[in-house]
Amino acid sequence: LKDTLTYPLDVNDRARVHFHLAELIFCNPQISSDDPLECINRAFGILECEQSLEKNLLLIRGYLLQYSLILHRLAKPDAISLNPEIYEMTQVIEGHKGAHKLKKMTSSIVEFEPALNYLEKAYMVWKSEVCSAYCNADERIKNDILDITKEITALSLLNGMILQALELTIWHFQNMKKMQQFSLIVLLLCFLELPRALEQFIADYESKVQVETEIEKDTLEIIRIFFTFQRENADNLEEVIKYFCEIDETGNDNVEKRRMLCLFHYGTYYASNHCRNEKYLIILRHYCSYIASITNAHRYINSVVAYFLKNTTEYDYIDDDVKLDLFLLMLLNREATAACLHAGLLRYRCAYQSEAFSLALRIRSPYWLCHMLGLMFEEEVKLTDHPALQTFENIAHSLFDYKPCCPVDSNLISFITPRRKTKSDMFYFFLENYHSKNAKCQCFVCTNIPFRIEMLYLAAQQAIITDEPKLTEILLSLIEKITQLRKAILNEVKMVLEGDLSTLISKIDMDEELIYSTLLNLQYTLLFSLIEGYFDEDLIEQSLNQLPNLSRMPLFYELSFSQLRFSLSLNGGMVATMSGSFSQLNIDEDKKKSRKKKNKQKTQFQIMETISNQLQLYGHMLYYPWYQKAHEALAICHVNQDDHTDAAHHIGEALLSSVRHSILVDQRRLQNSALPIGTFPVRFDDKEDMLKCTEHLPKSWTIVTLYMTSVEAGSELYVVRMSSRCQPFVVNLGNVLDKFSALNEFNSIAEKNKESLKLTNRKRFWETRFELNNAIENWLDELEEKWFKEWKVLFQHKADLDVMNMVNDLHEQCNLPLHIVEIVVDGYLNLKEEEFTTLLGHLVAKKYTQTIRKMLKQKFPSPVNDGGENGPVILILGREFSGLPLHAIRSLRHLPVTRCPSIHFLFHLFSQWKNSASVTKHKSFYVLNPSNDLQLTQQRFEKFFKSLEGWEGCIGRHPTLEEIQCAFKKDLFIYVGHGGGSRYLKNAETRFSTCNATVLLMGCSSGRLLYGRRYEQVGPVAYYQMAKSPNVVAALWNITDKDVDRFLDALLRIWLRFESPTKPDIIPATPLEAMQTRDLLIALNHARQFCKLKFLTGAAIVSYGLPVSSST
Repeated sequence: LKDTLTYPLDVNDRARVHFHLAELIFCNPQISSDDPLECINRAFGILECEQSLEKNLLLIRGYLLQYSLILHRLAKPDAISLNPEIYEMTQVIEGHKGAHKLKKMTSSIVEFEPALNYLEKAYMVWKSEVCSAYCNADERIKNDILDITKEITALSLLNGMILQALELTIWHFQNMKKMQQFSLIVLLLCFLELPRALEQFIADYESKVQVETEIEKDTLEIIRIFFTFQRENADNLEEVIKYFCEIDETGNDNVEKRRMLCLFHYGTYYASNHCRNEKYLIILRHYCSYIASITNAHRYINSVVAYFLKNTTEYDYIDDDVKLDLFLLMLLNREATAACLHAGLLRYRCAYQSEAFSLALRIRSPYWLCHMLGLMFEEEVKLTDHPALQTFENIAHSLFDYKPCCPVDSNLISFITPRRKTKSDMFYFFLENYHSKNAKCQCFVCTNIPFRIEMLYLAAQQAIITDEPKLTEILLSLIEKITQLRKAILNEVKMVLEGDLSTLISKIDMDEELIYSTLLNLQYTLLFSLIEGYFDEDLIEQSLNQLPNLSRMPLFYELSFSQLRFSLSLNGGMVATMSGSFSQLNIDEDKKKSRKKKNKQKTQFQIMETISNQLQLYGHMLYYPWYQKAHEALAICHVNQDDHTDAAHHIGEALLSSVRHSILVDQRRLQNSALPIGTFPVRFDDKEDMLKCTEHLPKSWTIVTLYMTSVEAGSELYVVRMSSRCQPFVVNLGNVLDKFSALNEFNSIAEKNKESLKLTNRKRFWETRFELNNAIENWLDELEEKWFKEWKVLFQHKADLDVMNMVNDLHEQCNLPLHIVEIVVDGYLNLKEEEFTTLLGHLVAKKYTQTIRKMLKQKFPSPVNDGGENGPVILILGREFSGLPLHAIRSLRHLPVTRCPSIHFLFHLFSQWKNSASVTKHKSFYVLNPSNDLQLTQQRFEKFFKSLEGWEGCIGRHPTLEEIQCAFKKDLFIYVGHGGGSRYLKNAETRFSTCNATVLLMGCSSGRLLYGRRYEQVGPVAYYQMAKSPNVVAALWNITDKDVDRFLDALLRIWLRFESPTKPDIIPATPLEAMQTRDLLIALNHARQFCKLKFLTGAAIVSYGLPVSSST
């Protein structure tokens, strides 16, 4: 190239050679010590006096080259591979403790800005000098213009210059009428959330697209059918879906087919989210899972990008088509993250967030980094105490060049309640006021409206997770600002659509396009903060009334806001918004009460009808929390009508929908899943469906569900008792938190427990531990007395022939329902006289009470129930109760008690195991002290475990994959270490394995389940239950190793009848031999007696799953 410069060349050719030199040296710095920037500057100097179209194209090339040079210099030496197959951020985060190294991987916007300025310059030259000259240019120059247009478009998309990319793509389409540009415009209008403009654009321009291949023909059909929802398309929708689902997808090299299939699955996801055509939706529901559609779309485009980038570390020189694929991958990551958020799928959401965040780091895009940080800072990050929260905050600080101790205006100081040492609470104020004082600022942040919106959204999330005391005012302010920016985007879209597309503008109501997910999400958060924090009814009503037409929203928000109205109206606070005002001065009080009652009944009927219709159409999407609260609202209505079976069905559906949904997604995504499609009852469509499952359970089992309604529905406790013996029974115990704030009290005890473990003074340590032990015992007694009172009888049922005969006799004599009579008999056998009298008053008319008492006294002259003949009690607990030791209240303390996530899980486990869930003591696997820092525990059990016949395991190290797979095939898996060993089931190779073993997790908080506003209980236990383990024994909170070792030693002696070499240092009154039993649940009760702290340690250990027995 340097020799070429010695020859006589025209101006353009000489400049072109210097650009080639710069690019060559840039890519291969080892071949020359020359500075590529000097080569670029020489080329610009040569072109300075030249005026031609070719010169302008070379200028654009030069600007794009400078853009690449700056980005290359910003690339960090420890940046991750660009290959999307290597995207796991967790390893990177864990490998950079303190986050300082990971923070260095992120450049600030100030550092990005010179590169982005060059990209902007390239666009301005294209807009002012190049695009208008296209028609008169020769064929070679035309091709150069089209190539440069595509390159600027791709780089604009990767940097969040969305409006600029839309303008470039529309121009490209108008001149070429190619399918690639047509489908890109469709995706951009989806990205900008302009559904009306999208429908009109497709209707007006689909006929003008030049279709050249069969794949392009299919692509056009996908766009027409799944992005417009025209009624005539519903007629052949079923055939179209079958056709695309059956396309052979083998062969990664067929990238065009995979791009088409990606668009198909994204189209079904988009249609599910926006379509309101009932016929259309019924077909979609039958063939397409909402979440599976977006995950499949993501999988296809991910495979395309991986195919091209497998051996590539720099994206600056990849094909522009692949850069467009990268944009689509980021778009689908965003959509998948949002979809998983709406469905409460925390595990999937974290995976897509991590991938998108990692990819944003690799392509060095401040826009996508800011966007994904906003999603990562959702409130759930705070609630789960996410270990990477500080890391993400540091990256956000680095992106905006923010110093945690930077000065903030004094008038803002009063808002701030610092929570962490970094004072990151101030970060919200920094973001919200970023460059706001300089109205003429032309930096990237101030000129790029989509980026500004993402930054304000990040500011909102930062305010939410840091518990800002004036969160309501902050959200109202940000909603107003984002609304103004959204209007600015719409005005720019109007300008882009001028000219040939001006007729399109006249057909679109731009007010409808203000419905924007970012705004809706903040409005949703605002309403919840008002309801859960302040319950300012006027502001709640005002916020609801300010919402746009519900039917124009994306489906999740339409359903969520309508459900919110229903819940509020059921609570009585906002019934007027549903059915008009009830107060009229000229009506006397009796008439007012009568009318109010009738109006309330009418309102409840309307609510039931509306929600039932919604669930019928959209229930398969399992949106959380809409699905939960829709069923909750129906349950409340049915309880008010004394319809216990329907109420029990809806309460059952309200529990753990997101965990059930994750199993459904696993089934649809993985053919080798441990759960074949159709085997897990993801949802019961009606009460008959539920009863068909429960009628097969053993007669001795009693299932008790505790469910607390949402704050807007009154925070009332519903208790459901079910069995295969009779119909369900449901009782509303009211707002029990007003009687005893049990949740706050127990959280306080839990915090003191954690602090006590840090005490170094031995005397003070044991004093505190015994104080906490007594505090838990007192808490349990107060809970039972103030919450349950006479209704504690719902936990107790004596399973013998005399009781069954008595129930049948009373049923025939008094003509009372079986489920009522059974509770009456159980009450007589278990309650004090005063409590039994109160219970009778609740359940039975006065005319029957004497007859009932007489018959009971004749049958049971001296009612005593020691719990010995009680059948298993299976607790299904709402998320608020998942961390409470309810099995240890006096009424349950001596009964065989276990837990199950939901009735669906219970039926599934029972259908898999029937009555064969047993443990042969010589088929066991153990993991002892895997972190190698519990030496005393290892000393207590090492010789014992090694001496047992048929036992295999590992000591002082983590098991290998092969060992874990072996352990899951055994009858018993014992884990003795820190936590719950969930890492073994999170492994990609074991996540979908079947775990045949009963599992003993003897680690701190191994049974603790975390939950948040937008997801349900997750924890180590959940992974084992998803793998079909028949029973998991685990600890609800942190416990000391020696006491839990006592428990485990006693359990093995009592349940499996082993002779331990160590003698117990705590001897209960009952001899150990008399305690021995094959029933695991009874053995757990006995083993708790060997703990030094019978409540602080013993009550922490719980059973999840089926009753399990040991066998020889």
